[in-house]
Amino acid sequence: MSCIPWLASDGARVADFVAGHARLQSDKQTQAMYNSPHASEIYRNFLDWLFTSFAVREDAFRASLVERLRLQPGQRVLVTGCGLGEDLPLIAAQVGPEGAIYAQDLAKRMVLHARERYPAHLCVPRWSVGDAPELPFADGFFDAVFHFGGINLFGDMPRAIGEMARVTRAGGRVVFGDEGVAPWLRGTEYGRVAIANIPLWQSRCHWNRFPPGSTRCIAPGPGQCFYLVDFVVAPQGPHMDWTCPTRGVVAARPARAPMASSKASRPAPASRRPTRLRAKASASTSGSTAWCVPPPAGAAMSERSGMLDRVASYYSDKLALHGETPLGVDWNGAEGRVLRFEQLARVIDADGRFTVNDLGCGYGAFLEFLRPRHEGFHYNGYDVSEEMVRAARARLPGSDATFSVAAAPAEDADFGIASGIFNVRLGADEPTWEAYIAATLDDLHRTSRRGFAFNCLTSYSDPDRMRPDLHYADPCRLFDLCKRRFSRQVALLHDYGLYEFTILVRKS
Repeated sequence: MSCIPWLASDGARVADFVAGHARLQSDKQTQAMYNSPHASEIYRNFLDWLFTSFAVREDAFRASLVERLRLQPGQRVLVTGCGLGEDLPLIAAQVGPEGAIYAQDLAKRMVLHARERYPAHLCVPRWSVGDAPELPFADGFFDAVFHFGGINLFGDMPRAIGEMARVTRAGGRVVFGDEGVAPWLRGTEYGRVAIANIPLWQSRCHWNRFPPGSTRCIAPGPGQCFYLVDFVVAPQGPHMDWTCPTRGVVAARPARAPMASSKASRPAPASRRPTRLRAKASASTSGSTAWCVPPPAGAAMSERSGMLDRVASYYSDKLALHGETPLGVDWNGAEGRVLRFEQLARVIDADGRFTVNDLGCGYGAFLEFLRPRHEGFHYNGYDVSEEMVRAARARLPGSDATFSVAAAPAEDADFGIASGIFNVRLGADEPTWEAYIAATLDDLHRTSRRGFAFNCLTSYSDPDRMRPDLHYADPCRLFDLCKRRFSRQVALLHDYGLYEFTILVRKS
């Protein structure tokens, strides 16, 4: 069906597609809760408390949500959980009088309240009582679908998100959000207090609930106690050319043609998985020998993996909020970034050809810094955030660079760089984070033939400027570690006007 013919456009009628009966028992409970006599008052009181607690202006926040839809005049929009209708006037202003708004909610009482409050001079919505997992619209009927709040209460969230995507045209946008403390705050006192007071804030937004091929981003909402998701609906799944030949050595094995069946995506048995090999310069010979880096064992490996997952999510969200800017990698501005890169680049003493590993490459800003200053070099960028690596590849194409999702360099280079990766420790305790720093410096040392450089926030920072989620390192302690463990030629730079320091380690 192209639409529901009797879904009135004059605002006089409310169509009921559930007839008072939700599909699942949990949805029935939600429906009863929001249909209770004082539900609207309770809901409005909660919203007032919420935005006051987080010192966020509700009108500005709602406007920022609607902006994510990127609406145009004349477009058709579905709001799957209209609540009291606070977002509807903002959407109407975007689509204009030629546009169409379809506003539904599982609770009829909410729809009736929203209709009563809706400004009469704006584009009149088609009102309905509906269940998001059972949308009565044809595929691709809407230009955009919007839902904020209450999605955690859906009895079948994956089906609901799938339905939102189904009724949105290819290239259209779906935006939704709800409660959920940010992953990097869950182990902190802030996160524990928030969840103890409002249990719904322990909800999570799971990646496996997105349709295949959708282009998505996730950002934190008010107080970092909400998740906000928007994705563009793709006409098909992600592209991969299985016939594309490989060259050279891949994962320490000779290249071979990929398998055509789905078995190619299955992990190899543990005994047959490729071992990551690196070359370590021998002190007694002019050649090099291959050696294996064993991963951390058992709980330690799991702890480090989880810690880096939280860091990856943190930076992915920063990129989604601020784009490919210094703020997108959690730095204050472009001027400080250039000053920071100038210190790191002092370790590169080559005028001719050289290779460099950039650990924590972000969207490739250090490559952008190097290109006008050096010729004939090859750059390998590594980052734990898939979104960062994707942005870097799109932003800085060229045969002089590769970008990979990894927590450690996969091959040796002349020089190694690590900028900013030791700063954001989120919920990790100090001993765990310091162990991670030491292990990462070992990685840099082992994969850097001529030297490496890294920076850290300094423990000499002004106390009133220190953030509890950041790590402020002792420069003297790290200088001593590098001097004793890696090389006699170590320089500590702590005089360039930022709340940080840089250490250069040069090898003979």
